[in-house]
Amino acid sequence: MPVTLVARKARNARPVHLVSEGKIEDCGLDARTLAWARSNGFTGKEGAFLLVPGDDGKVSSALFGAPARMEGFSPLGTGKLAKSLPEGDWHLEGTAGDAELAALGIALGGYAFTRYGKKPTRAISVHVPGIDPSAIQSRAEAIALTRDLINTPAADMGPEDLEKAVRALARKHRAKVAVVKGDALLKRNFPMIHAVGRAAAQAPRLIDMSWGARNHPRITLVGKGVCFDTGGL
Repeated sequence: MPVTLVARKARNARPVHLVSEGKIEDCGLDARTLAWARSNGFTGKEGAFLLVPGDDGKVSSALFGAPARMEGFSPLGTGKLAKSLPEGDWHLEGTAGDAELAALGIALGGYAFTRYGKKPTRAISVHVPGIDPSAIQSRAEAIALTRDLINTPAADMGPEDLEKAVRALARKHRAKVAVVKGDALLKRNFPMIHAVGRAAAQAPRLIDMSWGARNHPRITLVGKGVCFDTGGL
């Protein structure tokens, strides 16, 4: 992903000031930045973005409109920063009440589907105070994997491809995978999975991925991966 959340603020990191509409004077901005914001009509409206130049004419900071409280605010709101900020190191000044939500939004905004094209070369790093960047990044990567599976055309995402994706994820996290497919579904008493998917070119299958120690609390998630022209898996 072109956005990286970092635990420490880089020495040359430029600030992104989160500004609530109508409260721009209360954000601790210097007089020059305030004047620049007013001259560009920036009021802190939710989702508004403005780059601020320094004395040398280069970008020195940015302003972003965020609600006074982040509760109930879509994570995709701060995601705009991932597309708008110039390449380099940045850090958030003020998180409007929910640092984790603001960071997750930025990470999600950096998503790009790159299976068939070039990977983005532009990269930014963002420091958000008060968060565990590795935990937020893991959540964003999990969501990105789901989006990749959804965005992959049906011709390249059949039952076999879905199984490969599960096995790749299992290898990454040292999980175990067991697969029951084709006529073996009948022998194992899964007749409905077999009935729904048996007409497809690729055999239907039940994929079971398990992770953790035997003495860990048990949590089971059951879902259906629907591939084109199979009905369901």
